[in-house]
Amino acid sequence: DRQLMEFAAALPPELKIQGKLQKRVLKAAYRDVLPPTVLNRPKRGFNPPVWHWLKGNPALLERLLRRESRLGDYIQTDAVRSMIQRFQSNREDNSTQLWSLLVLDRWLDQQVYTPRRIADDAYTSHPPSRRIPQHVR
Repeated sequence: DRQLMEFAAALPPELKIQGKLQKRVLKAAYRDVLPPTVLNRPKRGFNPPVWHWLKGNPALLERLLRRESRLGDYIQTDAVRSMIQRFQSNREDNSTQLWSLLVLDRWLDQQVYTPRRIADDAYTSHPPSRRIPQHVR
């Protein structure tokens, strides 16, 4: 909600955080609605539903095995294929590792194997890894 974001951004910092107390305004607004156990519980992480994403969209996993994938420069393709087979046959929940490989594959496409104009100086001032292809150096 854009209006909510603009409202929150306009709040002075002392209304957002007081010492270690975060979300001060939000907690004050819901003090009469939510029990103290909810309002005062410690912060905790969010686990995205990676397993469901991968089970519901097999094309994501196929991306790891495509010929254009650069993962093969770093990771054995047979090992990736084996991971995918174990996941798809429900023998192993390695969805987090597969998701990490998808993120790495995407990053390689965008950051390592995409020609750069601005960052060329960074590659010449720091010796590149042996794994970075010659055309990127």
